[in-house]
Amino acid sequence: MKLNRLINIFLLASFLLSCNSSEECREETDVKMTVDFMTRTLDTKSGIYKNAVLIIDSLTVKGLDSDSLIYNNSKKVKSIALPLRIGNTETAFEFRINNITDTLYFQHSNNDQYFISLECGCVVTHEILGVSTTAHFSDSIIINNKDVNNIETTHIQIFN
Repeated sequence: MKLNRLINIFLLASFLLSCNSSEECREETDVKMTVDFMTRTLDTKSGIYKNAVLIIDSLTVKGLDSDSLIYNNSKKVKSIALPLRIGNTETAFEFRINNITDTLYFQHSNNDQYFISLECGCVVTHEILGVSTTAHFSDSIIINNKDVNNIETTHIQIFN
């Protein structure tokens, strides 16, 4: 009788401990816009301009209308990842690149949240609708991929 009681307690404890979820989120939940810095270089042999990666010596990026300092005097930067605002349809950033300040405005839509799992929660994706700039550093801007989700890809190219 006492042995049956011990077995039942052991089985109940085993059952309760096995119900504990130790799962963790293994999905990418950060939704950020990837920005590459580019330049055009002249190929002296062919006489044709080609796109080349531009490495920034010193970069500071902060979000406008917020206290967020996203990059602080980062060195040797060729690409960055920036969050877009969920509550607004425009996100602005102030870029300080090698002592030149430029402000970029990203117009975007915020797509409905989609549920990944209990462990990961929900994710909001974006669609880039347009980009404008004060053009102190940037010569031109190209939208490579307008869909900003949790898949890593280049969304914006800033040319100097």
